[in-house]
Amino acid sequence: MIISVHSWNVNGSKYIKEDLNLNKWIQPCKDLKTPDVFFFGLEEVVELKATNIVFNSNSKNIELWKNLLTTNLKEIDKYII
Repeated sequence: MIISVHSWNVNGSKYIKEDLNLNKWIQPCKDLKTPDVFFFGLEEVVELKATNIVFNSNSKNIELWKNLLTTNLKEIDKYII
C-alpha cells in the first residue's frame, strides 16, 4: 500500500481560485506509482479571527478546499473523499 501525506498552512487565505491546480503538490513525481491513500492536513483554513475560531463561521473556505482537493484528485485517479 502506498500512502501519500501532505500538510499545508493555507494562512486563512480568502483569495483562493476555485480552479487552483494542486497536482504538483499532490503528486509531484508523476513517474511514481499512484498512491492508494492520501492524507491532507490543512492549517488555518479559516481566517484567524476569534469569531471564526469560536463559531466556525467561515465554512465557505472549508468547502472550497474540499472541492479543490476532490477536483484535483479526480484528475489523478478515482478516489473517495
